[in-house]
Amino acid sequence: MSLWVQRTSTGGGTLVHYSTQTDGQGWCIVPIGFSSTGNITATVWTPQNHVTGPVLSVNTWTHIATTYSRARGLTLYVNGVSVGGTAEQINDAPGTPVILTLGNSITGKGCNSQSIATGPFYGYLDEFHVYSRELSTREVSALTKDKTCFDGLMNRDETEIDCGGSCLTCAVGKNCTLTKDCDNVQCINNICANATCNDTIKNNGETDVDCGGSNCSPCGTGKACSGAGDCVSKSCASGICKRSSCNSSWSTTGITLFSSSTRLTCTRMFIDSNDTLYGADKDRHYIWKLSKNAENATIVAGIYESAGSDSVKLHYPEDVYVDRYGSIYVVDTNNHRIQKFINGTIHAKTIAGLTGSAGYSLNQLNYPRGFAFDPTDTFMYIADRGCHRVVRFSTNSISGTDGILVAGTGRPDNTIETLNGPWNIRYLSSINNDLLIVNNDGHSVIRWTLDDTSGTFVAGLPGISCPNSVCLFKPADVRIDANLNMYVVDEKNHRVQMFCENSDVGVTIFGNGVAGDSSTQLNSPRGITFDSEMNMYVCDTGNKRVQKFLKL
Repeated sequence: MSLWVQRTSTGGGTLVHYSTQTDGQGWCIVPIGFSSTGNITATVWTPQNHVTGPVLSVNTWTHIATTYSRARGLTLYVNGVSVGGTAEQINDAPGTPVILTLGNSITGKGCNSQSIATGPFYGYLDEFHVYSRELSTREVSALTKDKTCFDGLMNRDETEIDCGGSCLTCAVGKNCTLTKDCDNVQCINNICANATCNDTIKNNGETDVDCGGSNCSPCGTGKACSGAGDCVSKSCASGICKRSSCNSSWSTTGITLFSSSTRLTCTRMFIDSNDTLYGADKDRHYIWKLSKNAENATIVAGIYESAGSDSVKLHYPEDVYVDRYGSIYVVDTNNHRIQKFINGTIHAKTIAGLTGSAGYSLNQLNYPRGFAFDPTDTFMYIADRGCHRVVRFSTNSISGTDGILVAGTGRPDNTIETLNGPWNIRYLSSINNDLLIVNNDGHSVIRWTLDDTSGTFVAGLPGISCPNSVCLFKPADVRIDANLNMYVVDEKNHRVQMFCENSDVGVTIFGNGVAGDSSTQLNSPRGITFDSEMNMYVCDTGNKRVQKFLKL
């Protein structure tokens, strides 16, 4: 239905009344009217539902329209613009003809009117229409336009015959002055252009602006969708793209990585954007590199089976990172330092700690175990295990430079203000620049926002070790995926646990809680990483091997 309305007073009133009797009674409803506060309101029956619009101005002509289909439900328009709808909605009607009354419910004041305050309407009505089908938004808009918009002439402010300006928008290929002159496309060089997937307008079959549908790329989290294919995550719920549900799975049978006939081993790993894998072999005091699809690994830092403290050698290296320029950073644990091998060099520069000098001063480290870097590689955050703290250093600092205390007090404990044997760390640029810190001795993972003085435990029971799904036993590493699911290497439970976003209950994805050397078991694992296809690599340290688990 559509009609023009001019109110002469405020308050309630009936605009349209349906009934099977001439007195307004029998089977009867009030589909359009005003609430007691003067809001224009449209209703639908069985089940009861309604749409409430704005309060209409007095002594001003306003166009009102309603449309209905079962798939889209009831929609209310004011001056050609939708002000709300019910979404999918069934409707009911009698099996006999109804009498339509305008401006009054007569004696049918007990009819179903929901929030409409029935009674006489005070004002004027004009151009009332009833349609036998659901009108489109464009058709409703056309009903509000001046009659010169349909005279076959280009006049007034039209940019093309009967379109543009204050008339209906123009189709693709028609003349325009501004984008608002065009029917949901851009105005380029005074012509309404074809719809594209980068025109910042929801068109072209898209479910949200420039994404979704069969023509454009899938949408990100929070964008509108009509099905799973519209979303990058392949998860569409209630018309919105959601993060992937926590249902990722991998083969539970590991593939052992070799270099020639020698098994690779590591405590921690790093994988770059080319899926090149780097590993820290603490027992043999070197860093290895295995390119994608390569059969043999190469030594890129340290000397194989030769511990030392000079600029070439390493002693019990625990962690490794490679920046965008190819420089290699190593946590040189038993030398109490962080070494930086600038791309192509075998001589490292000490950028944190004092070689061979364990201590509690801010220019010292005490058996550091792991580190993390911010997205720009400007700062590194070091899990200083012996000092029960996290300290920050510039990636261009030099030996002897003071670090900045970020987390912990230097005293081991299991409170939200302290750390207990921090073993590794992850920098979460997607979550307020938070840090995820693994408390190896505290059997927990804590999330710590930079500049805060306390954190929030997100996995494990602080200070308590056990094998059940909410416990950890000497956790050694943590990762988080694009959907904010967390993966924890639970070293002494010989397993890898997955914690769905916002859940503190772990799901075992590798290992069975018992140390073993079969392809489905782990023995004191210490590190994990993912490649670009989400295949997972595990440092199965107790078995002196690297296991690859394929994403399913």
